Amino acid sequence: MNIRNKHTVCYLIVTFIMLVNNCQADEKTSTELRYIRSFGADNELAPPVYMLPSPNSPFPSRVGSEYVTIELDVFSENSPAMYAILVHCNADWTEDNNAFLNDPTKTRTSNFEWNAAPTASRYFTFRGTLRVPDNQTKILFGGNWKIKIYDYDNRTDIPFAEARFFAVDPLATAEVQLFPDVYTPLQGITPTAYTIDVVTQGSNRLFDLMQNTAVVYKNHRWMEPIVITSYDDEDNQKKWRYPYMTSVTGTISFLKRFRVEKVPTENEYRVFDLNNTAFYPNASQIARQRMTDLPRNGSFIMPDNDGAFYARFVSAAYDEYLPVEFVFDPEFRGASNRDVFVVGSCNNWNPDRNWVMSYNKEKRYYTLRAMLRRGMHDYMYVTGELNSDTGIVEKLDYTEYEGNTSISNNSYLGVVYYKDQNYGGFDTIIAIGSSNPNVSIQR
Repeated sequence: MNIRNKHTVCYLIVTFIMLVNNCQADEKTSTELRYIRSFGADNELAPPVYMLPSPNSPFPSRVGSEYVTIELDVFSENSPAMYAILVHCNADWTEDNNAFLNDPTKTRTSNFEWNAAPTASRYFTFRGTLRVPDNQTKILFGGNWKIKIYDYDNRTDIPFAEARFFAVDPLATAEVQLFPDVYTPLQGITPTAYTIDVVTQGSNRLFDLMQNTAVVYKNHRWMEPIVITSYDDEDNQKKWRYPYMTSVTGTISFLKRFRVEKVPTENEYRVFDLNNTAFYPNASQIARQRMTDLPRNGSFIMPDNDGAFYARFVSAAYDEYLPVEFVFDPEFRGASNRDVFVVGSCNNWNPDRNWVMSYNKEKRYYTLRAMLRRGMHDYMYVTGELNSDTGIVEKLDYTEYEGNTSISNNSYLGVVYYKDQNYGGFDTIIAIGSSNPNVSIQR
C-alpha cells in the first residue's frame, strides 16, 4: 500500500471514529425527566422537612425527619451520571447566593442510587434515589433549600431537574390552629372557609423584630405559599401577593400569632388508584376512571393522601407508567371561560401547558391524556389562566368545579422564618407545625 492510500485509509478511520463519537454524544443528550418528588425519610406521605440535630433543644417538633429523599424517574439509553447541588434560599424561594451557606465542599453530592426500570417499561428506564444529608453533604443551616440536579452527559449550566425541601433549626414551637370562617365564593359554591393561626413561642434570646414571616402550605402544594408577614414596604408587597387578609400580633417570648383569614376549605382530592392490575393490567391500554368525573360541591368521593403520591404497594414487576385519560363532564355548568387543568401529585401541584384539558363541544366534556406512574394519585380539576409568555398558570381556582365542604380533612403546614444576622444574614426556619401532625404516620 502506497503512502497516499495509507493517508486515505487513516483519514477514513479518523472520520469514522468522529462520527461514532458524535452519535454517542447525541445519544447522551437524549436523557429526559419523567417525574421527580421529595418526601421525608422513607415515608412517601411525610412532607420534605429535615430537622437539624438539636438533642438539647427545649422545642421538639412532631414534624420533620432525619433526612429527605429525592426520587426521580428518567428515560435514558445509558445509566445516568448526575450530581446535585444544594442551594439555600430566602423565604420567598429566591436563591440567596450566600457563600457561607452555599459552601461547595458541603453542598454537592453524586450519591445517587440508580435502579433499572422493569423490562417491559418503555416510558422510563432508570429511577434515581438521593438522600440528603449524606456523607458528601452537610446541612448546617435552617431555611428553604433547593436541590438542583445536573447531568454530566448534558449541559451542566442548566439544571436537569429541581426539588424543594425545608430544614428546621428548632429554636421555637409552632402550632397551627383552624377556626371556622366564611368567604364570598362564586355563585353556587358553599362559603365555608378557615381562619388559620400559626402560633409560635421561642426563647427570649431571639429578637422579636427578626421573626416577621410565617408561611402556610396546604397538602403538599409547595408551589402555593400563603404568606403572612409584617413586612409593609412596597417591594415586599409586590413580592408577597396573596388574596387573603393577614395579621401579625404578639411577641415571640410570650406568644406570637400569624393569622390568615377566609381561606376556602376546598374539597377532598379525587383519587386515581392505578394499583389494581386487574383493571389496569399494562401500558398497552389507556386507563380511565371507571366512571366519568363530575363536578362536586359539598361532597367527596373517597379519603385521599393529602396531595401526596403513594406507591408503597406497587410490586417491582408492575412499577411502570400507564397512559391515562382524564374525562371530566362539567354537566349543566358547561365549559368554563377559563382554562381547565388537571392538577395533582402527577405534576407536583404545579401545572403547565401540558396539563390543559381539551373541551369537546359536541360531546360537551373535557379530556386530557398523560402518562402516570402506577400508584395512587391525588388530583383535582382546577381553573386558571395560562400565561402564554411565561408558561406559568396564574389565578388557580380549586372551587369552580370541585366546590367547598366543611367536612374536608386537609392538612396545613405552618413554617416560621427568622432573619438570622450571622453569616451575612439569612432566612432560617425556627419552627414548623401541622394542623394534622399525625397524617404522615396513619398508614
